[in-house]
Amino acid sequence: SYNRKFGHHNVTARIVYDQRQYNGSTAAPRRNQSAVGRLTYDYKMKYLFEANLGVTGSEQFAPKYRYGVFPSVAAGYNISKEKFWKKALPWWSLMKLRYSYGLTGYDTSTSGYLYNTAYSLSGGHYKEGAAANTGARWGTARKQGVGIVMGWSKNRLNLNIDLFDENRYAMLVAPGVTSLLGASSKKINAASIKKHGIEIELNLKKSYKNGFYFDIGGTISLSENRVVT
Repeated sequence: SYNRKFGHHNVTARIVYDQRQYNGSTAAPRRNQSAVGRLTYDYKMKYLFEANLGVTGSEQFAPKYRYGVFPSVAAGYNISKEKFWKKALPWWSLMKLRYSYGLTGYDTSTSGYLYNTAYSLSGGHYKEGAAANTGARWGTARKQGVGIVMGWSKNRLNLNIDLFDENRYAMLVAPGVTSLLGASSKKINAASIKKHGIEIELNLKKSYKNGFYFDIGGTISLSENRVVT
């Protein structure tokens, strides 16, 4: 981790490495590993920037396609930190705009080792399992969002509005294999999914000198999920 302040400039950085193994009662252990780096910068908490880079490995895929690289960036502008805002609207304590864009990866599959075909012993003979997909790779989601954060009366009343859009492509799905082939197949990268919507959150809180306080809020969201292919 790194955290430094240079005058009105604030910089932080962090690198995290993670490696996991899941042990089942009969199945072979399943493993994945990842390394994530994050860099943030702000000037007087007014202009905000963040960048992330993740590299993730999954045993689902052959060595050629095992690791996926997923970057993301975000920027924000806290208008309420400007002098003209404080002077003109002293009761409007918070007004922040933000935008984010990034990629995430998906390796979800009911069967493991998509690039290998498994054989099992049944009735004195070996039986071939689902056919391997040596070209299986990470499914990817491209996400972006726009947010508005507002607060009034020293942030006792807050309103957050988030617009989001997500496109998933090359997602892993079971192929349509007919019985004429005589065998099933492991998942392939063939699905595209689109999701978009809006989320609104309203919150009111207040505290009193005798120690009593209340915090009440509500959230409403509207979204659409659509299978493109």
